[in-house]
Amino acid sequence: MKKDKNLALKGISAFLIYFLVTELQALPFLLLGIDIESLSKFVTATYTIVIELIIILSIFLLFKDYIIKCFKNLKKNHKEYFKKYFKYWFLMYGLMVLSNGIIMLFFKGTGPNNQDVINEMFTEMPVYVFILSVMLAPIIEEFAFRLSFRAMFKNKYLFILLSGLVFGSFHVIPLFKTAVDLLYIIPYSIPGFIFAYTFYKSDNIFVPMGLHLFHNGISMSMQIILLLFT
Repeated sequence: MKKDKNLALKGISAFLIYFLVTELQALPFLLLGIDIESLSKFVTATYTIVIELIIILSIFLLFKDYIIKCFKNLKKNHKEYFKKYFKYWFLMYGLMVLSNGIIMLFFKGTGPNNQDVINEMFTEMPVYVFILSVMLAPIIEEFAFRLSFRAMFKNKYLFILLSGLVFGSFHVIPLFKTAVDLLYIIPYSIPGFIFAYTFYKSDNIFVPMGLHLFHNGISMSMQIILLLFT
């Protein structure tokens, strides 16, 4: 990422856009006196997708030149990137399975609440969850947790550590019920660490984004198979 005296400010702005817009997305309904619970699932799902697109567009405009440069670079070097970085998905997946297995071994009957919520939503609205998880989440989360954090933190290790931990925390803390639930920050942070590392090494945001998309796509495919055969 090219040095820019305003880079840290752009990074902070990008993360704040993601955080504030996500946290305050229900505000327009509250101001209009509309009960969110009374809205149909189709309306709330469509609204959420629109909000996600607004966040993506806003962060894109902040880093437009860099993102366009990355895309052009990806078109030229996509085969090299694939050969060099796809193997990290297997490492990531193995570490996630291992860490999840250890937690469930010592705390039987537990599981990540985030995944339970996704499973329930997928059963009710599979198309919506697919669009959100496979098509939009890899873009918005790589913009928010990798692109913005790399702009804020020049130190390699600090960037990877904070990018991964914050990424994992955002997937667990909003839905945690017990102290055990917080342990799942570990398996959720592992992808964050891997995505951050591949971004640092490649200096191309589409590398971790591609790994993220592939990972979410595999997860959704498994959900579809389970839905069809159970």
